[in-house]
Amino acid sequence: MRPGPFGAAGLLAALALAGCAAAPGPGAARRGSDDDRVVFMDRGVTQVGERGLFGLDDDEFWTDPLRNQSDATGRLSDDRVVGPRIDGPRRVALAARTTLPIALAYRESHATFARAPLEDWAVVCAIDPRDGWFAARKVATDPLPPQARPDPTAPVSRGYASRCEVFDLRERLGVPWRAGPLLVTVIVRDAASNRLRIEREGGEPAPPAPPLQADAPGDPLPSFAPRPDSPAPPAAGGIVVAAERVCEVARPVVLRGAVRVAAPRTGIADAVTGRADVAREAVVPVVLLLTSSVSRGVVVHRLAVPVARPRGGDAQADGAAWLDGAFALDLRTIPGAPTGAETVFVYAFTGEHMHGPTPVGLVTQAQLRD
Repeated sequence: MRPGPFGAAGLLAALALAGCAAAPGPGAARRGSDDDRVVFMDRGVTQVGERGLFGLDDDEFWTDPLRNQSDATGRLSDDRVVGPRIDGPRRVALAARTTLPIALAYRESHATFARAPLEDWAVVCAIDPRDGWFAARKVATDPLPPQARPDPTAPVSRGYASRCEVFDLRERLGVPWRAGPLLVTVIVRDAASNRLRIEREGGEPAPPAPPLQADAPGDPLPSFAPRPDSPAPPAAGGIVVAAERVCEVARPVVLRGAVRVAAPRTGIADAVTGRADVAREAVVPVVLLLTSSVSRGVVVHRLAVPVARPRGGDAQADGAAWLDGAFALDLRTIPGAPTGAETVFVYAFTGEHMHGPTPVGLVTQAQLRD
């Protein structure tokens, strides 16, 4: 494939125009920006063995990944949804492959395409849910040249457009070529794709990770104890982040989070059941990813959050226990975080779980007076 703005494996596909959106489809979340009648893509995990948007077998992602792009963009239009959707091989034989192609389809309004080109805003991230390895980067390797940049003041027609791209995930993120799962997501500001699960097969497993040391609390932030305004952890496990919708940039912008994970086995046999006992406390890696409405960068911030068995906590179906944790931090203290007047979109990841976006509008004191 010829080089392009989306990397050595990038391929610019034809722009397919789609009609205006109508009623929302099932299983998708509402969107309230350009048109209240359109909806985001369902963000469920596309599992191994499940055929995706492009309808390809695994091998075809290396030989002809955009063979069915017309069908793919047609499905986006028929489903009346907006945002990114990704597809790719479900299994990668590491000994036989040197690349990891991901097909991206994106449907948005003409107005959004004009003011937020994909080259500026599309971010791909991947996590290994076993050990917390995480990476995120712009999908495009090159910025959009000035002569190709749309004029944001020019009149824009109504309706929607779809676009397809292919990029090499290994090249973009430096994916470790080792056995194990990956969960891949593409994010465009406040829109996130489905999560694509990929199994890397045949390579050496990752070496055991050293014990994670919990982050030290501050005074008063960061905090790793539940607060009165902490959100409740998800009942079935996961992560959640909350914040005030509008915050003055000169004051603390507090992100409040909660996490619930399955208690890991300790390897110490229980005297009664003979099974390995479960830990009563642990430290889990949490990743916060920030995008925004004005700044074109992506910010990744890692936390090591202590979790413990809650008093009277619910047991899982297999008899193991949940471990719960909480955290709070000032967004302004995150290195690289936006500090001007704009909206920040906060995504959170831990293990198999993802939450977001949590929108936080940063405003100046003058804007508040107005």
